[in-house]
Amino acid sequence: MATLPYPVSPDPYSQGWQGARTLSAPKQNSEDPSLPSNAFYLMSPRWRTMHAVLRGNEYLRQVQRDFIPALPNETDECYQRRLDQALFTPYTARVVDAAIGLILRKPIKLEGGDETYWEEWSQDCDRQGTPLNEFVRKLLQTSIGYGHGSILVDYPKATGIRTLADERDANLMQ
Repeated sequence: MATLPYPVSPDPYSQGWQGARTLSAPKQNSEDPSLPSNAFYLMSPRWRTMHAVLRGNEYLRQVQRDFIPALPNETDECYQRRLDQALFTPYTARVVDAAIGLILRKPIKLEGGDETYWEEWSQDCDRQGTPLNEFVRKLLQTSIGYGHGSILVDYPKATGIRTLADERDANLMQ
């Protein structure tokens, strides 16, 4: 099952927001990565469809009235019966999973440098307890499913850091 490409509420599309239709001058500080850009607002309506396709029948049951309109002169009872009988097979999610399986058929192996460091880092590559192979799997799932993926790397300002040993001694990532 696909995950969202960004951390939001469990169902970001249930409020019916459709996004901006045209580009306008940014009203926020464009240097702040936590604020959505105009490109985000322009792309987000398309993500709704991909989100539904990747999540499959269970998700579509929650938002089915948005995707399956009532027919003219259709009674509420007939419409509800039609919604209850509608099925959706997540073929797109299966194709995405197959592509990821081909890419990650062998586990990622980091070579060179301090092997002990890379082994330790690959067990918790995002400092949230996620192993490297799982992190890459989620990133590929988002990238292939939604057509793009990104990683925001946040790091404290530091001066005089030239080597990995200096970085470790400074204890910047605590």
